[in-house]
Amino acid sequence: MNKNTYEAETLEEEFAFLAGRVAALEAMLNADNSDFIDKKDVALILGISYIPKKD
Repeated sequence: MNKNTYEAETLEEEFAFLAGRVAALEAMLNADNSDFIDKKDVALILGISYIPKKD
């Protein structure tokens, strides 16, 4: 395990980690004055992969 990353060992730790990411997303949405948020930013905050559609 890389010492600079965190990996949840139990389901409770994984839930707490996700809850923290959702709280960070909420804070970003409340701090921004626009109604637009980039999909890439949401993916980064939630820690999910984002694959944009190709035209």
